[in-house]
Amino acid sequence: MINRHYVVCDTCATPHTLRIQVGHDDYQEHSFACTDCGEQMVVGMHCDQVNATLRIVEKENCSRGDTEGMVINLSPDFPISSADLHQDLAFPSGPHVFRLLAAQAALGARPIPAGDFLKVASDALNHRPSVLWPILDKAWSLHRRGRADLAQAKVDEYFGEDDSSRSIYEAIFDFCIRMLSPARTPLFKDAAKFSSEALRAHRDEFSSLLTYLAGGVHRDNLERAHETLKEYFSSYTDFSQLLTHARHGVDVSDDYEASSVAFSKTKLFYGNAYENLTTNIATLALLNNIHAGRKFDEFMAMPLSKYLQSNKASRANPFSAVEALAEICAPLNSTIRNASHHGAMRIINDGRAIQYRSGSSGEQKTMRYLEYINACNEIMLSTCALLALELLIMKRA
Repeated sequence: MINRHYVVCDTCATPHTLRIQVGHDDYQEHSFACTDCGEQMVVGMHCDQVNATLRIVEKENCSRGDTEGMVINLSPDFPISSADLHQDLAFPSGPHVFRLLAAQAALGARPIPAGDFLKVASDALNHRPSVLWPILDKAWSLHRRGRADLAQAKVDEYFGEDDSSRSIYEAIFDFCIRMLSPARTPLFKDAAKFSSEALRAHRDEFSSLLTYLAGGVHRDNLERAHETLKEYFSSYTDFSQLLTHARHGVDVSDDYEASSVAFSKTKLFYGNAYENLTTNIATLALLNNIHAGRKFDEFMAMPLSKYLQSNKASRANPFSAVEALAEICAPLNSTIRNASHHGAMRIINDGRAIQYRSGSSGEQKTMRYLEYINACNEIMLSTCALLALELLIMKRA
C-alpha cells in the first residue's frame, strides 16, 4: 500500500508530493532532501496494523501542504531505482518482491496453505526484529544492572510464555539466529562446527578457554554487542531499507538508491560497530589456536597480551585462512572505520552518496549511501553471528 501525502518545505516553501509505502512496523520515519533548497525534511508515519489506519506527522523542516509538488517515493523496506525516485504512480517494491520470493524458494520455502496463511502471517509480524528488539533490549539492560527478576519478566514476554524456563541468554541467542535467518545462518553454523571440532579434539584446552572467557571477557563482549545492537535499532528505518535483502543474501544493483537518508544518525554506526567487533573477534583467534593444537592463548607469532594490543585492522589475520571464521570478519573495512572516527565523512548529491577520507590526509573516496547502509547491515549480521557463537561456547561451561 502507498499513501499519498502533501508537504511544504519550511525553508523555501517548495511543495512536495510524498508517496510513502506502508511498512509492517507501527512507526516508520523518513529523512529526505528538499528538491529545491536541499535542506533535510523528516516525516513520520504511525501505522495501526490492527485497525488499518495511518497518521502522518511532519517532524522537521516541513508542514502539511495541499497542492501537488515534486514526487518523492519513500519506502521503509526497499531501495528505489534512480528512475523511480520522483516517478508518480510507480510501485518500487515490485522488483524486490519477486527477487526475494525467488531467494526464499531457493532456500526451500514452500507456499503457505490458504488455511494457515493468517496465522503464519500474524506470527511473522509478531516476530519481526523491530518488534522483538525493544523487549529484548529491556531484558538485557535489566540483566546487566542485576535486576534478574524484572529481566525474567521481559524474557517471558519475549518468548510469549508464562513460565520462567528460558534465560536471557536463550533470548539473545534466539534473536541473533532470527536476525541471520533465512539465508545468513551459515555465518554462525560454520563457526559453530569449527568450535565443536576444537572441543572434541582438545577438550582440556577448550575448558581453559571457557575459564578465561568466564573471568570477565564474556561479560565485556556481551556489553559491546549490546551497544552495537542498540545503536543499530536507534536508526532502524534507514538500515531496514536493505535488511531484508541482506538476510536473504540478495544483492541490489547500482541503479538503486536509498529513499530515506538520516546520515546524522547513521554516520557513526559503522565505526562503532567495527571497534566492538574487532575487539570481540579475539574469541575466534583463541578458538583457532585450540583447533590448531596449541594452547588457547598461544599464537604462532606472539603471546595473547601482544595480540590484544595489536592494531585492530589486523586482529583477523591469525585466522584469515580459516573460511569458517574469516567470513564473520568479511565486512570489516578499516578505511570506512577511520573516516567515521576522524570526522572525515560527509553526505553529498542530495543524500545519494558519502564522500570520505581514510584518516586526516587519506585519499578522498565516494560511496553510495546505499552501499554504506549495506556495510552497516553486514557488520551487524556478523555481530549477531559472533554473539550467537560465544553464547553457544559458554553454554558448555
